Amino acid sequence: MLKEVTEGSEPGNTSAPIARKGRRIALIVSIALMVLLTGTGAYLWLGGYSHWQDKKSLARACQGILPRDELESLMSNDLRGTDERMFEVGSGWLDGCTVEAREGRDGTTQFGIGWSDQVSMPLSALGRIEFAGENGAATPIGHGWTGSMTRSGSAGNASVLLECKGLNKNLLVTARSYRGKFSENSSISQGFGSLAKVATRTAQKAAAKWDCDAPLGRSVDSVTPPAKMARDLPSLAQASGSCRSMTSLTAALSQRKVRKSLDTPEGNSLVEDCYLLDADGNAVYRLSAYYGPYARDLLSTRAWPNPGPAGIEQKSGYAWASSQCRNFFGTARFTSGIVENSDKAAAPADPGLQRELLAAFVKDSAERHGCSGTELP
Repeated sequence: MLKEVTEGSEPGNTSAPIARKGRRIALIVSIALMVLLTGTGAYLWLGGYSHWQDKKSLARACQGILPRDELESLMSNDLRGTDERMFEVGSGWLDGCTVEAREGRDGTTQFGIGWSDQVSMPLSALGRIEFAGENGAATPIGHGWTGSMTRSGSAGNASVLLECKGLNKNLLVTARSYRGKFSENSSISQGFGSLAKVATRTAQKAAAKWDCDAPLGRSVDSVTPPAKMARDLPSLAQASGSCRSMTSLTAALSQRKVRKSLDTPEGNSLVEDCYLLDADGNAVYRLSAYYGPYARDLLSTRAWPNPGPAGIEQKSGYAWASSQCRNFFGTARFTSGIVENSDKAAAPADPGLQRELLAAFVKDSAERHGCSGTELP
């Protein structure tokens, strides 16, 4: 019986085809490795390693509690995290960090997380540095969250306070986002909606991180952004939010040429404002309410002239009051003052009227926040 002989091989020799097969496999492996190395080199050359490092840094920032998806919606897809903190987030804060858009194209967002009775400078972290100017009104985040939003220059600010059951502590989360979505030419409403989502989602993850069993709000779909002074604001008689108590004083205010109001929706806000304006949209009076850590911080600012619970300055008419809250807001504090306009003379002091304004404002705001035992000047 004849044996089949493979072409090019000697009869009885089977090592040659095996060797050729081995060489083909080696060649294929070499080509594959070359392609892999070339692709890896191209990936690194095109910035892939930097992107990978950026993703790792974002995952580490603020101990891993930052919400990537919400941040990308607020800023961009190319983000990196750093341990840099806003200057206010120093002693007393559990952690703080910064998220930057790659090459600074889409701004910067900074965070602070801490126990509300220990944090330093929470008002400044919320953008509340000037207490008598026209910074615009603070607005509530809403959707079941205890939180506020403010606007300061090209920055948007948001804060959320969580009541931790069983810990006798409250967790404060604050976020500040610069440029990008907060410029004059961008959609302010969309920008603050995205910032509110970032702040509330960060608060939710912070609660899990620091064992804070707190009731949480609902998903934020849209918000009312902090408003600025304008000629087209509604008349005082139409006030329905934070300025609604002023409608009972319309006659007295009209003598001071107050015609309009800049008020904000009702909500569980930590800071509340009511601006009373003239017909041209210039602020004449400003009334503000502060709850929780912001009421505590107010004591260390020039907005609270002395440590007493209430008072009034006869020369300027500036007045302040306080109220005791049964819930985790603690002692609430309220102020009323004349707004100083750079291009217009301020209204003359009227201590009697300003006392009336403060009393009406305090009664309404305190009742809505579950507070009583008010002390007035």
